[in-house]
Amino acid sequence: MVEGLAVLAAIVFGYVQLKQFKQQRADNAAMELMRSLHDPEFIKAFQLISTSPKSKLESQTVEASLQDASFLICGRFEAIGQAAYRGSIPFHLIEELAGGGVVQLWQKIQPFIEGLREEQNYPQLFEWFQWLAEQLEGRGRTDEVPAFIREKQWRPTS
Repeated sequence: MVEGLAVLAAIVFGYVQLKQFKQQRADNAAMELMRSLHDPEFIKAFQLISTSPKSKLESQTVEASLQDASFLICGRFEAIGQAAYRGSIPFHLIEELAGGGVVQLWQKIQPFIEGLREEQNYPQLFEWFQWLAEQLEGRGRTDEVPAFIREKQWRPTS
């Protein structure tokens, strides 16, 4: 009887520990994701691409500053997309923290990247960034009501 209770207690303890570990892992992933999206170099690239007319990224000769910003953004979201696919970062965190931005940036950068893919005969170039944007777009992220409206009645619990 005592042995059975000890085994049960060990199973419950293990379950609680595993649940805490998963939460800690998700919290750490969220913090790392936020850090990567709030680094000054990334913010500058985000601003440059998001405020540039799409036509500037559709031409054969894209300005060097736009190329640099595009590669920085693509590299960052390539890693995030791959991490999401592998389950290293919970998808809902990416969706909440960067969903609309990912879709918007991919739509702007897409012609430039597709041109490079064709020119270099390398269709996998930034494939995970495209995958991530398409997943987010397919979930209707850009059609959602913004949090500042949707959660207007929210109040902190403490």
